[in-house]
Amino acid sequence: MKSRFQVVLSHPLLLLLLRLFLAFVLIGAAWPKILCPASFSVSVAAYRVAPASIINLAAVCIPWIEFLTGLGLLAGYRTRSFAVLTVLLMTLFCAVIVLALARGVTAESCGCNVPGFSEELGPGTLARDVLFLSAALYLVFFKGGKWSLDRIIKS
Repeated sequence: MKSRFQVVLSHPLLLLLLRLFLAFVLIGAAWPKILCPASFSVSVAAYRVAPASIINLAAVCIPWIEFLTGLGLLAGYRTRSFAVLTVLLMTLFCAVIVLALARGVTAESCGCNVPGFSEELGPGTLARDVLFLSAALYLVFFKGGKWSLDRIIKS
């Protein structure tokens, strides 16, 4: 029998809200980068954690991975797989932030490139991404819930 805590944590509405939240975060962060990869390339270079030879490739590929992952979460299709991909992305972002902060890098932008949102690189950036990482880990363990394509396809 599930404890009250487990019942609350696996509530379908909570799962839906977290899944949609992460989907919109990923899609919202990816879209401006897709539209202007040169700007994102400058942000990636400012972190000084990747060799110059791969910065442009990363600036083109990462936003598309974010976007497609966000779409997968939005649909609730293969939720656990897309949540794992989100965990990997957020782990990468957290590692890059930690490396940059440890090296004393100061960047004017967190690299999100979202119009109207500007955050200087700092501990707050790391805390935000750890929060996103936690939400993604939650989805890995509790799957998509009853309002997802996973549930419809399984039925």
